[in-house]
Amino acid sequence: MKFSSDEDTIKQKMKMTFEYRRCMVYDKEKSSDVLTEFPRFKDVKGLIEQDFILQFGEDVAAKFLERWPTTFKKRVIQQSKALPSSGDLEDLIYCAEATSNEEEMDNDIIASGWDSDLSSIILLLHLIPPTAQGRKHNIF
Repeated sequence: MKFSSDEDTIKQKMKMTFEYRRCMVYDKEKSSDVLTEFPRFKDVKGLIEQDFILQFGEDVAAKFLERWPTTFKKRVIQQSKALPSSGDLEDLIYCAEATSNEEEMDNDIIASGWDSDLSSIILLLHLIPPTAQGRKHNIF
């Protein structure tokens, strides 16, 4: 898959490996390796959307995409500004707030490959609290 340049072929192969990727995401030790093992997420548009549709279905994906720019995105950016500041977080907020006019953006940030929508989705990950997995205690 790394060597294919045909986007249709890439999307088909990514669809075929969806279940494997889902297992990776839910595995604490492998979840951080998804982009290393599947680097085409970084340069082929539509792969994240395709996985979202496979995970949640067309109807949920359509509703989410319809409401994202007007409802969710603004809230995510606003809430992210209250997080403890870091260089990476500030770059994500900057990209998330940026318009489609790339002339306004720094070349370093453009090179990161994050557009406004993807940056705001990554910001959402910073807002989600860690799960309590492994903290289940028996009462007796």
